[in-house]
Amino acid sequence: MLNHWSMTCCWLLLVSLNFSLSLWASEPRSAMDLVSADTALCLEITGLEQAWGDLESGPLVERLRAFPPFQRLLESPGFQQWQALNQHVVNQTGTTISAALRQLFARSLVVAIELDVTGRPRGILIGEAHDEAAVRAAIAAWQKLEPNTVVTKKTHHGASYFERSRQKTSKDTLYFAVADRWFAISDHETLLHDVIDRFTAGADGAAASGSLKSMPQSVKYSEARNRLKDDAFAYVHINARAWDHGIEESSRGDKDLENLSAIWKGVDWVSASLHLDQGIVFEAVVNLDAEQLPPHWTQFVTQPVAESSWLQQIPPESLLAFAGGFDLAPLVRFAFSQIPPGERAEIALMCRVTQSLFGGYDLLETIIPALGRDFGGFVTIRTNSTSGKTTLDGAVGFSLGSLAEEPLLSGLDQGLEAGLRLLAAYHSAQGNSIVTVKREEKDAVRVRTLAGEAPFPIAYGLKQDKLIVAGSSDQLQTSLETLGQPQSVGRLHDHARRFFPGSHQLIWLDCVRTREVLAKSGPELASSLTFEAVEETARLKRRFEKVRPLLSVVDSLFLAGKLEPDRISLIFGGGFDQP
Repeated sequence: MLNHWSMTCCWLLLVSLNFSLSLWASEPRSAMDLVSADTALCLEITGLEQAWGDLESGPLVERLRAFPPFQRLLESPGFQQWQALNQHVVNQTGTTISAALRQLFARSLVVAIELDVTGRPRGILIGEAHDEAAVRAAIAAWQKLEPNTVVTKKTHHGASYFERSRQKTSKDTLYFAVADRWFAISDHETLLHDVIDRFTAGADGAAASGSLKSMPQSVKYSEARNRLKDDAFAYVHINARAWDHGIEESSRGDKDLENLSAIWKGVDWVSASLHLDQGIVFEAVVNLDAEQLPPHWTQFVTQPVAESSWLQQIPPESLLAFAGGFDLAPLVRFAFSQIPPGERAEIALMCRVTQSLFGGYDLLETIIPALGRDFGGFVTIRTNSTSGKTTLDGAVGFSLGSLAEEPLLSGLDQGLEAGLRLLAAYHSAQGNSIVTVKREEKDAVRVRTLAGEAPFPIAYGLKQDKLIVAGSSDQLQTSLETLGQPQSVGRLHDHARRFFPGSHQLIWLDCVRTREVLAKSGPELASSLTFEAVEETARLKRRFEKVRPLLSVVDSLFLAGKLEPDRISLIFGGGFDQP
């Protein structure tokens, strides 16, 4: 059934036959008015003709044409077969597949999937063409391509529709109906009946209820859809409750999956959108039902953290950046409770050891939650002052807030210094010189650095309520000096303003800067990261060469999120610089 459905969707499963069109009652406002409120999964594309034209003339297509994997796709056997099929359609109908689809779905395209009582999917396609002529043209084209079919006219509540089969006894049957520029097609007759009934109910759907209730009448759909921008290329909507039975069945007997199933019950609705005008940007809204979430997860989600204070501290030359904040204590406790008792004892022993190092403060209960409230970091490059070679550098900052008081600061300092001394001992054992820890305290600033020839000269500093861990003493000094001073505006800050303003969590990659660094200093970076091991260096250099062209499609890659008591908002993808 699914193969037949997919195959038909790919081509003109779209429409109907060259029969007189049966006009139903008053028109709906959009194709979504014809979709059931019980739909499990729905794809919605509005204004395909305009969106397709904008896409073809926009920067994305131009970049894709220069993208090596895309070029290889155009040379692949699969694409050659598509071209042959397209030429066959042109020969038979006088128009290309893409041109026909653009006219047929000019105003809207909806694919809706419902689940029956056994959990099996059933699909229907609904569309609004540019005009009635476009529908008639598609019908005629379909007839030319498949002339040897059996078509039977049927009626439902006075409205005509058609059954189309390859043979009278064939199980490959499609049901379709058309009215002016509207059409619907499915391999399940009852789904088509429902669409006809909703169409007949009228444009405002005021009389629709029960099984005839449409998607826009769903409060869950409306709340999620209204939180997404209106100018997206496409939207996807997921009714979480429709999938409960299948998820419960598949997770039964597996504790980890059962925990995920419990979390899923706290998800009320998911809507997502795709934007292609300024990059490839996905936006998703996950509406939550806090009463159904496990207690630890509820505590975590319902304690949102504002935008990280470290976002403005990230220098514009950074290759990679991240920033965010979580109340990790509830999740740490929940994760610990899920560990098998035997392994739990080992972790408890480790915590006792670290508790001794951190001045009596528990790693899981105090240290990690304190560091997770507000953090940010970046990766950049630097030139080694001794060897003159290019290597990676960076820093991670943590805001301790009200927890930045004695004796916690001293305990944190003790634990970090103990770790630094262990690292120094390791470097001394592996290298040709002795590496030690250098301690400095000035103006209430505590600085600890590695002294000697350390491959990774990690350093950290405590200043007021801030902890900074850096990849070098120079980077630490720079970060401490610029603490509290907003960095100059760069690509990150411009893209943050345009693509994910107000997000609480962020991971971001500067594709332009990274591509330039790999082109100029890729071999040096590979040598530095592999400690000059010949085979590993050669392998990493080859990987750099493969990665570099992949970074040319967009100017940045990002994953940004925002946690709120009743929803999780995500924005991810890649963005373009402004022209």
